[in-house]
Amino acid sequence: MVTAAEALSREIFTKYHFLHEMNEKRIKLKLTESQHRVELETEETLGSLPLAMRSSELQVLLSRVVEDAVVKLTSVVGQLIADDMLQTQIKLLQSSVRKLRDSITLKNSKALEEVMSAAASNAVEKFKQGTYNKEHQPRSQSMIERLISNGRADAVKVYVEESELAEEEASYEAYTALLMHRIEEEEKLVHKQNEELVKRVAKSKVEDLLERFRAKTDSSHLPLPRNDSDLVSRMSEEAEKCEQSYVEMLGDFSIYQTYTDHLKQLKTGMLATCQRRKQENVEAYTHEVEVPLKMAKQVIYISAGKYSTEFSVYQFMRDVCLINLNEGKPEQWPASLKHDIIKHFIQSDDELQKIIQSRQGLWSTVVGFFQWLVSLFRRA
Repeated sequence: MVTAAEALSREIFTKYHFLHEMNEKRIKLKLTESQHRVELETEETLGSLPLAMRSSELQVLLSRVVEDAVVKLTSVVGQLIADDMLQTQIKLLQSSVRKLRDSITLKNSKALEEVMSAAASNAVEKFKQGTYNKEHQPRSQSMIERLISNGRADAVKVYVEESELAEEEASYEAYTALLMHRIEEEEKLVHKQNEELVKRVAKSKVEDLLERFRAKTDSSHLPLPRNDSDLVSRMSEEAEKCEQSYVEMLGDFSIYQTYTDHLKQLKTGMLATCQRRKQENVEAYTHEVEVPLKMAKQVIYISAGKYSTEFSVYQFMRDVCLINLNEGKPEQWPASLKHDIIKHFIQSDDELQKIIQSRQGLWSTVVGFFQWLVSLFRRA
């Protein structure tokens, strides 16, 4: 039979276990709620950090936030649980907070990369502004180099100032190298754009000088016919003036290939005009000796049948023309001029060309070759 003492003892024991169990549940609930609340507060604190910031400063703040979280949790549940259990809860909290810390560290890294990227873009834009050619006129090499040097210095200054927060980042040097590469590409573009401007000016200058050369050497300034050496001398003198004018205007841009190309075009154009004027001079002289050449042509008609090869009939034509030009005024003309007149006369006369063409053929070529050899020995 259970005594009253035993019954009381059982009742006390039952209530104790009940209360102990309820206390344990409340402690666990308190732990869960407290840790969750601390995690939320920590997340809110981390979320309010002003990114981007220096990585070293962020790490200091993160360590402080983790410490504060541990302090908050300990202050709430430290007296409710044993020390070993408290350490377990702290480790769980630290693990959870570490994930939040890693997340905010990653966000800060991305924010710092955006800072470096924006700083690099602003730096490139600063370089463009410093080297922009608003006058759209070619610049000398010394000016280009000075503008590029100043532009590069200004661009680097902008980048350093605007990316100061990220200078501790491992990727800082890579972004800096990328910036310098972009600036180098912009430098090439500056040179290319300047060369295009030089090309435009050089093209216009060459056109003007060629027109001037043609005007200064036409019949109104150099009436034809005239002494060949005098004609060449006058044209050479004018050509030198035109070339000097080109060099004076564009000499500062001689490093560019377009400078050399257009100078060559100028010389080629003037040479073509000179050759044309020399031909016109020969034609003018030919007109002066039209009568003796017509007489030579009549003689050629009468005696051409005696010559069976192209070489011999051509030599005959030249000799007859030369004999007729060695009389009167043409007798004093230079031999080279008379030879040019005769050559032009024979080549431009259709009837004489028909006589020459009638002598063409394999046999005529072979015999003519030996006749040419004989003529060389005779001259020797």
